[in-house]
Amino acid sequence: MFKPYRRPTVAVIGAGPAGCAAAAECAFSGFETSLFDANTQPGGTIVNGASSGGAASGSHQGSAELTKRYHFNVPYLKLTDTDGSVASFVTHLEAALNAAGAKLELGATVTTATFDEERGQWAVASETSNGSERPVEYFDIVVRATGSSASNGVRPPAFKAATGPGIKEDETDHLHLGIHPIGLPNALFVDGPYPANGLDSRLMRKKPLAIAEARGEYCRRYARFLEVNGPGELRVQPDHWLAQQATVKQEIANLTSFEPFPYKVYLLADSEKASSKASSKASSKAPSKTKATAK
Repeated sequence: MFKPYRRPTVAVIGAGPAGCAAAAECAFSGFETSLFDANTQPGGTIVNGASSGGAASGSHQGSAELTKRYHFNVPYLKLTDTDGSVASFVTHLEAALNAAGAKLELGATVTTATFDEERGQWAVASETSNGSERPVEYFDIVVRATGSSASNGVRPPAFKAATGPGIKEDETDHLHLGIHPIGLPNALFVDGPYPANGLDSRLMRKKPLAIAEARGEYCRRYARFLEVNGPGELRVQPDHWLAQQATVKQEIANLTSFEPFPYKVYLLADSEKASSKASSKASSKAPSKTKATAK
């Protein structure tokens, strides 16, 4: 059965550590990836809210200080060392992005992102630092990595969590594995909160970018899954939704072992027509079978 092939393209909105990890992972795997950020350098609030001495006035999941431990641990992303300074961390992020071949679009503020169901792609509109509109670009997958400042148009739909005795509402209730918003196609949020006890764990003190890396790897696996099964809409099936894990180790284990069963792919209309046409054509060419008549 014939099915059109389209290699997914990826837009990552927000060039903080999580956004850089997602963009680098996807680009390293051969997916055309664009990384948008309103600032003039990558790093997010931990860099653009930092003082010259290296301490951040912003926060990266609760961390108040940029140290030499802030670096990627995956060998193909860890291309330079960091010494706790803003300059070394920015260089570290840029080295990973450049090696991966991700397109870094700095000074570009995403204003809207709208999913076009006919194309099965996101229409991403952005503007320059002086307010001039940039051409609309289309991507198969949008990854939100904007942290506290949610990007326009890339928001989860209303989601009613389960309630009852012993059930506590959580801010990740609308996210499958704390990363994929239920009801939103071809979108991942890598800027969601960490597990509740994550900030106090020894692992996060030793490897502060561990979850950012795990979420970046999940983005890569997600793009590959859409490549194999698409083109179309990739959605979480609500009855297969999985909650975010309670600990950092569990969270990382979940994210690095991609399970396809929670997802369902809705093929584009053109893909379905092509598949149906190919199937009908194959049937018409098949030799007809006639029943022999006994004499």
